[in-house]
Amino acid sequence: MAQAHRIALASFIVLIGCGSDRATTSDAQPVDRTASSTSFDPLNGDYPQIMWMCNVYEVPAGTEIDSDGLVSASSKAKPNGVGVVLASNVTRAVDSIRSLPNARHLGTPVSFSPPASTTRIEPETRDKAGSSIGDRSIELNGLLKGDFVGTSAEIATASGAFQTSCRCGARDVPKGGALLFLCPGASSSDPWTLLMVRPTVLRSTQDFPFQRASSFSTAK
Repeated sequence: MAQAHRIALASFIVLIGCGSDRATTSDAQPVDRTASSTSFDPLNGDYPQIMWMCNVYEVPAGTEIDSDGLVSASSKAKPNGVGVVLASNVTRAVDSIRSLPNARHLGTPVSFSPPASTTRIEPETRDKAGSSIGDRSIELNGLLKGDFVGTSAEIATASGAFQTSCRCGARDVPKGGALLFLCPGASSSDPWTLLMVRPTVLRSTQDFPFQRASSFSTAK
């Protein structure tokens, strides 16, 4: 089912601004539902669904996430690699990532899955020309818990003969908030992967945050 949704939603585009790491929409006109019998329903009535809006970064080894969800360089032997960010603190968290030396934004994949199901973001995933998450794959799983989404994540990376996998157990992400998750590189010389994922619960077509004609395109 997840693969079918990825195909059906290949045209669902989320543009990222401010250095390509903040979600924005275009200036296209809203869909006029009264003028057409075709409603905005790319999931074909299959609700609820979780929409996973992701930002994937490469950051220096030794990066850590503090208790407020801000990201910084660390001198600790085992820096903290998981954090939950409140909706009010997402912008600060993004700014802290962008301020890291040599941090690089890799891509902004979007995926969908029913609750308690796993969605997988593969290395070749692209949501705009030239964007790729590189030699890494990401798995996401979510459980609905009122206004929270119990979010689990796994990141697998590869570099030549080296491979690594990092797993994050369920964290309760509040509405509008984000999960930050760090994974060391496959070899000691590789940068680390930082995932910021913002789960949004879609219970009907009315819950789509971007209900505009420009959300659909067959272009790759």
